Amino acid sequence: MIDIRRYIGYSNTYLVNFHNNDGEYITIIIDPSVPFTFLKKDIKGKVVGIFLTHGHFDHFSALDSLISELGIDTPIYLHKNAYLKLNDSFMSCSQMFGCNYKRNDKYNYVFLDNNFVELNYSNGEKEVLEIINTPGHTNCSITIKYKEYLFTGDFLFNGSIGRTDLYSGNQIDMKKSLDWIKGLIKYDSENDYYIYPGHEEETTLKEELKYNYYLQ
Repeated sequence: MIDIRRYIGYSNTYLVNFHNNDGEYITIIIDPSVPFTFLKKDIKGKVVGIFLTHGHFDHFSALDSLISELGIDTPIYLHKNAYLKLNDSFMSCSQMFGCNYKRNDKYNYVFLDNNFVELNYSNGEKEVLEIINTPGHTNCSITIKYKEYLFTGDFLFNGSIGRTDLYSGNQIDMKKSLDWIKGLIKYDSENDYYIYPGHEEETTLKEELKYNYYLQ
């Protein structure tokens, strides 16, 4: 089972509570742009990971706030190219927000690259997240897939897509990423995916296939 909460900061921050049949909860936080104090009331289990969908400052501006509360050993999952951006104010766009963010190399960074992440309960059960590289907005953009739920960051929005004119953006890569997501379901499929983007409101893949110009 899954419980998804959205908070609006510089970007959408998602708090996801999973729970098993024993009633145990585990929690992840995606794109922390909201300080921990606003999230803590909704955290139902141990926070087993923080995920960055890409390395732009508006998606990790509250990272230090979370680590100061959760502990320095908390895994931070991100693409290796996002890790590099965290130490460069131009590549991370932190200079656009009036700061010069520098990566703290004491943190527990875990690199993602078209793989799976297992989130473990104390009884040995686990939840499995699939990580798909979806470059275009940046060369470090990932989509987090859990069953019928997709956390797309700045790759795909409700009715639009992420811009490709910032550092490491690429229109050809974006087209390939869009081709991937278009292939997840057929137009007349009974199945659907719930999309949780990095900005704006949630949507579904069927809705985007019908109305999003960039998926036509």
